[in-house]
Amino acid sequence: MRRCAFALCFCLTAGAGQAFPGFYDKLVEKYAFAPDSAAAKAKCQVCHDGKPPRLNIFGKQVKGALGPDMVLSPEVLAKVGAEDANGDGKTNDEDLAAGALPGGAGSAKSNAPGARSEREDDDDDDDEEGEEHTAPSSTSSELIPKHSMHPAMAHFPLALWAVAAFFELFGRYRKQKSYHDIAIANLGIGLIASIVTIGTGIAAMLRLGYWPLTANPMIIHLALASGSTLLALGAWSQRKKDGLGFLILLCLSAGSVLLAGHFGGDMVFAQ
Repeated sequence: MRRCAFALCFCLTAGAGQAFPGFYDKLVEKYAFAPDSAAAKAKCQVCHDGKPPRLNIFGKQVKGALGPDMVLSPEVLAKVGAEDANGDGKTNDEDLAAGALPGGAGSAKSNAPGARSEREDDDDDDDEEGEEHTAPSSTSSELIPKHSMHPAMAHFPLALWAVAAFFELFGRYRKQKSYHDIAIANLGIGLIASIVTIGTGIAAMLRLGYWPLTANPMIIHLALASGSTLLALGAWSQRKKDGLGFLILLCLSAGSVLLAGHFGGDMVFAQ
C-alpha cells in the first residue's frame, strides 16, 4: 500500500510540474511566424506589455476569451483572431499571419518583416555614427527564463503538502499509523523542494521587477508562501508527537500554500 501511495504522490507532482501554459507556442503553431518577423522577435511580448504579468490590449482580449481551464484552444484563437486589438482596420488574425504585433500601435504593414518607415530611412546616417539599437534576444538568453522556473518548482511543495494533509487525515480516519509515515515523508520532501522554490521565487521577484513590493497580489502571495513554509516547519517539529498539533499545522500549511499558488496564478494571468 505504501508503494502505491508514493507512486500516487510522484504522479501528482510530476503532472503538476507540466502545468505551465505555452501560449506563445500555440500562436507559433497556428501562424508559423517567420524568424525575422516582429512577432517572432517579440515572443511573450505579443501578449505582454513590458514585464509580465502586465498585458497589452491583445493579451487582455486573450485573457477575456479564456475559459476556466485557461487553455488557449482553437476556439479561443478563432474568437480573438476576429477582433482588432490595435484598431488598424485589420483583424488580429491578419496581423499575426503577417508576423505583426496585434497589441502594438502599428498595422500589419508597418510591422511586417523588412518594412521600413520614412523616419528609419532618414536615420540611417545616425545609425552609421553609432546610434545604439536594442538587439533581438539571443537563444542563450532564453536558457534561464525570467520567471526562473518558479511557476514549475512551486508545484512540488504545493502538491506534496496537500497530499501529506490528505494521508494524515485518511490515516486518522482509518486508524492506521502507516499513513502518518507517508504524510511525514511527503512533508519532508516538500520542505526540501521548498528550498529551491524559495530561491527561484526570489530570483523571479527581482528579475520581473516586483521588488520593492507594490502589487497587492505579490504581497499576499509572498505572505502566504512564507507562512505556509513556517507552518510546515512547525508540523515537522511535531511529527513524532501523537496529537492534534501536527495535523492542525499540516492542514494550515497545505491550505496556505494552495492559496499562495492561487495568487501566484493570478499574477501570471493578471491584466
